[in-house]
Amino acid sequence: TPLYSSAASDVYKRQYVDMIKITKKALYTLVALFLLNSCYMDYVYSIRVINYTDKNYVTYDSYYDSLGAYCDSLNSKFYKGYDENKSNIIGLNDHYINRKDNGRFSYPAKSIEGVFSYSPDGKIRFYFITDSVFFNNPWDTIVKYQMYDKKLTYTAKELKLSDGIIEVR
Repeated sequence: TPLYSSAASDVYKRQYVDMIKITKKALYTLVALFLLNSCYMDYVYSIRVINYTDKNYVTYDSYYDSLGAYCDSLNSKFYKGYDENKSNIIGLNDHYINRKDNGRFSYPAKSIEGVFSYSPDGKIRFYFITDSVFFNNPWDTIVKYQMYDKKLTYTAKELKLSDGIIEVR
């Protein structure tokens, strides 16, 4: 009968419209998640560190030529708090590299050029402090006496040529 046919048609139309609404919401959600993820990923640049030595290192980077220089990463509250929380450094992949293992330095930058944009002389220094020095000396002593085992200095061009990989030998 026409009455039942019309009611069935209305139900079908409502289901179809509801399905379109759900599909649109899912699509908008996926697009938003993609954009959010791509924005985040665009602003993180990592430099990989490969430790070929038999030493465990606590690592730091700086735009300046000595440990603890004005405005470098070592003067931040995060690093200065290490004397109270030295054991926490072992869990941080950005700052602790085991012997014969990999680590990384992460920067809020889109490219390697962005990483170097804060450097007054176009260089970044990477300091490698043995874990025995780090765990047995106060932070101020390490900085005062420049107690690092290795210091590697790079320009953006040099890091580009190495594909953003630092090898510690």
